[in-house]
Amino acid sequence: MLATNTIAEGDSREVGLATLSSSGVTLVRAEKSRKWPGTANLEIASLWLRKGDWQGSFCLGNEQVGGITPYLEIAGIVTGEPCDLSANDEKCIEGAKALGMGFTLEPDEAESLMNLNPRNEEVLFPFLTGQDLNSTSDQSASRWTIYFADWPLSREMAPVQYRGPVAKDYPESLRIIEERVKPERFSYPPDSSWNRSIRAKWWQYGLLRPALLKAMEGMKRVLMRSAVSNQLICLLSNDNSVFSCYQGVFISRLWQLCLAPIFRSHDLA
Repeated sequence: MLATNTIAEGDSREVGLATLSSSGVTLVRAEKSRKWPGTANLEIASLWLRKGDWQGSFCLGNEQVGGITPYLEIAGIVTGEPCDLSANDEKCIEGAKALGMGFTLEPDEAESLMNLNPRNEEVLFPFLTGQDLNSTSDQSASRWTIYFADWPLSREMAPVQYRGPVAKDYPESLRIIEERVKPERFSYPPDSSWNRSIRAKWWQYGLLRPALLKAMEGMKRVLMRSAVSNQLICLLSNDNSVFSCYQGVFISRLWQLCLAPIFRSHDLA
């Protein structure tokens, strides 16, 4: 079998190699990844499979091994799919998802909005992405975002007991969202409860991640890393930024116990 090298990852593995393995197919030999010899720019995996037991040797790459798993790794004592640990639930939460590029601003446009009306500072935040974290020397946000949290659009739409801010309190920022995000949101057909919800709340982020906001209450800093990266690059960030959905935000205090002595030595703790 020839496949792309993602055959051993995520959903592809679960519905492919893992299903074959559970139905009695044995991986006899495998090359986990090599460049396709043709003109296409991709990496492929080469697999040799047998229906039923195999009494011969196993070969992974150029090495003889005791067995090969659906992950295209050397078989160990423990087999089967790994399980999520319930103790780790909500220790790392994905950042917010805007669902509309119109929420993001270049720094000069954000500055102009704040100069136009200083109150706009209350809804303008640095928008930190995984690319910023991995690609800039100071790991600072390259763009800003307009963020109305879960606020109502107007006083008329707010619940009776609501006394907090509303989006219309910030007309200059709301005008930008109305011009750049609302048309995109209303291009979604109202054929599902999800689409109807993001159309009805066009001034809000599509996925606010309330669990993340709640978990960060009372924390001065959080540890974060890009969700899409082949390098383990982390950042200690304060909570005055909006974190993009392409980052994992660690809200457990365990990292503080492990890393606090290091950060203290650099006056960061």
